[in-house]
Amino acid sequence: MGMQPFIIGLLSIYKLYRPDLVSIALPRTRRVYFKQTETQWGASIRRMQEARRKATTDQDAFQDRHPASWDAKQTALTQPSKRRRLEIIPEVQTTASWVNTSLTSHDSNCLVPMEQIKTFKELLQNMHRIQLPSQIGSVLRNPLLQHVVSCSPDPVLAARFSYWIQSVLFEEIMNTDKETDTGEQLLKLLINFTDFLQEGVPVCENFLIKYLHVWNGRHYRQYILKLITRFRLYPFSNLNDVLLEPLRKLFFCSSVYFKCQVLVCFKELLYNFAAVEWPRYLNTLHCQGQEANIAETTVNVQNFHSMFVEEVEEFCAPQTMIDFIHYVDKMCLVALWRHKDHCLLMQCASNFFELVSELTLRHHLPFVAIPSAGIIYRSLFSDNAVPVSRLGNMIVNYRNAFNGLKGLPESTDTCGLERQGLEHIAAFNIFILDASDGLWRYKAFDGHSTQSSAFKLDGATMQQLAIPRINESFSIHQHQAFLFFAYKFLKKTQPEGKKVHPSQIKMFRHEYLDFLTSKGLVGVKEFLTTFIRSASTR
Repeated sequence: MGMQPFIIGLLSIYKLYRPDLVSIALPRTRRVYFKQTETQWGASIRRMQEARRKATTDQDAFQDRHPASWDAKQTALTQPSKRRRLEIIPEVQTTASWVNTSLTSHDSNCLVPMEQIKTFKELLQNMHRIQLPSQIGSVLRNPLLQHVVSCSPDPVLAARFSYWIQSVLFEEIMNTDKETDTGEQLLKLLINFTDFLQEGVPVCENFLIKYLHVWNGRHYRQYILKLITRFRLYPFSNLNDVLLEPLRKLFFCSSVYFKCQVLVCFKELLYNFAAVEWPRYLNTLHCQGQEANIAETTVNVQNFHSMFVEEVEEFCAPQTMIDFIHYVDKMCLVALWRHKDHCLLMQCASNFFELVSELTLRHHLPFVAIPSAGIIYRSLFSDNAVPVSRLGNMIVNYRNAFNGLKGLPESTDTCGLERQGLEHIAAFNIFILDASDGLWRYKAFDGHSTQSSAFKLDGATMQQLAIPRINESFSIHQHQAFLFFAYKFLKKTQPEGKKVHPSQIKMFRHEYLDFLTSKGLVGVKEFLTTFIRSASTR
């Protein structure tokens, strides 16, 4: 017999309202399953609908001419019937006729329709007897309903919402080749809902996986990137195939501003991994009766209530984050080289690695991932003072992270992550030595250290350069990023009319550090006072 349209239509309706009863896969295409046979009857119905719409429009016009006669709250909650038909997100409406219509009833067996709940106090008083709306998509519109579904997660409710949002996303966004107000409204409300739940919707991830392969990088950009930040933890190979590779293709052929938006998205995604998805992953493994890779002494396994409960496979989740950090590191290097260390791009890269430097202590992750030498030295030799200052703050954070990693119990050494993190200490010490020699000690290009990777030049090159006092070229008073501040400091402290030169600051370096701190460059002083004794004592 094949697939009969009327049977498929009935099953689609059942799957929309009771997805637990329909286990077979149904076609995703939209079509008319029940053709209209009574054309005259249908025309009469349409005439009545049009007359009712016109009456509603006339009533709205009267209310506009006489605003005092119309209650403001009712105006905000009530929409014209024509608009209700055009909205893809339904209103909160309970169609059951047997529910109680009074909030004052104390009978626990009488249900209260959700549309009658107007305040949070009423929600708390009737939480145990609320009748949910017939169309679960209305949860995107009603913040009170969002509290209900998050406090008492129901698998059937989650399945209904997943089926509905998947159909709407494909119909309104995937199957259209332009931006629409309806699609923008849908994505905006969906983002607000996921932010409220503090978790992503699995079917939205499935939609993004398919949409990113055809996305042009322009349509709904801010909303698509925001939804990406709620991705769940997967093995890095899977994450690369479904998410990072499509974004990489757009990243390297787009403007610097698109690159900055992608880096901001990656930073928020990493934060979501560390603060939300990593504890949720441990909790899910714990609930599944499996033994997590990381001991419970490292991260307290908490009871994370999730509306969309899914089984997870056991993998090394911290290794996914490490590989993701290295992946973003390489993208930053190429982007900075391509755009000649654009200041906005440098700020976004600094934002990302400042978060990385705080992962170990703030989120109790058992690893330390340091940025590559290209990121460190591009910040150190920047012609903007802000990246240099933020580099100092970042290095101090890494020092604290290494100390915290050393203090972890031996039982937390998993996947070789602790040993891998501690092996970066040697490279980290070289970064500290180069920054100290350049900014404070006047030992840049001195040749005294065989480990330095930033100031290593052969004697012939040094003779050809013939730069006087080359060792002071990257000090805090002659660094190209600080020349403006050095001039301002000298104008403020030296007598008027006196000729000034940055080398005059050598006798007032501590006062100059205080001056830089007052201008917001706190990372410079924090770095120097942490690693150099002479900088911390006057």
